Amino acid sequence: MDRKGLYQERSVMGPDFETVLSQSPRRISSVWYLRAYAHCQDAVPDLRHLVPYGFGNTQDLKEMERLRLFYCKLFKAELIPSLELLEAANGGRLFERIMKIPNLNASKSDRRFLKRVMDTKQPRATVRETTYGN
Repeated sequence: MDRKGLYQERSVMGPDFETVLSQSPRRISSVWYLRAYAHCQDAVPDLRHLVPYGFGNTQDLKEMERLRLFYCKLFKAELIPSLELLEAANGGRLFERIMKIPNLNASKSDRRFLKRVMDTKQPRATVRETTYGN
């Protein structure tokens, strides 16, 4: 990007952007599917990509939507970098990491809900292999 005269634009995009650009376009981390789903409920990915973030523990569509809106709030307010969220999910400490966010305004019922659904002693967050063409 820098060679094309886009240094200024790249520097505004943040560290997550650099990480994404440095990876193969054929390997997409599950956190990017989570971000897409959080911002647009019509962008429902394969649900196995959302399991490490608590969606596997939701009991119905209402709880899925509640969790989606929570993540939407996190991402819009930029309360946690995407890659930190991925690291916490992979380490099985998602709830603990989210509760450490300084300006997180979560009610007692929200905290109980998040603790229950984010108890994800599940497989690590996934990377999806994509194929182009063929």
